[in-house]
Amino acid sequence: MSVWEFMDYVSASGQNRILDWYEAQELEAQVAFDQTVYALRRIRDWHGRWQIKPLTKTHAGLWQVRFKIGRAENEIKYRPVGIVTRDARVSPTGQFVLLLGCQKKLGQYSPPAAFDEALELKRDFEAGRGDLYEHF
Repeated sequence: MSVWEFMDYVSASGQNRILDWYEAQELEAQVAFDQTVYALRRIRDWHGRWQIKPLTKTHAGLWQVRFKIGRAENEIKYRPVGIVTRDARVSPTGQFVLLLGCQKKLGQYSPPAAFDEALELKRDFEAGRGDLYEHF
């Protein structure tokens, strides 16, 4: 049984940034992301889990889902970004709203302003702009 529901945020203009990002990834990354989301759906308390981490400081309020592909110098870390909601009007379970995706390699994020862009999407969501669709 799932205790978390994962949703895609779609902007008022119709853009689904997480789906666009997902479809641009290689199959290996898509599978790893799907497996990570599948596992997180069934874990009630994410505290101390490597696969998910809240951001802090200027990006407080955002969370990153974490998974990686490859080893050592070829390792690519993937960081889909979202927010946690627990609005009983929306879902009786916890809800994670996916906003966009990014990668981290050698300490650099791509796109570089991904977390700032995610904050803008978070503000739009909280202002009631856009829609949510179940993440497949």
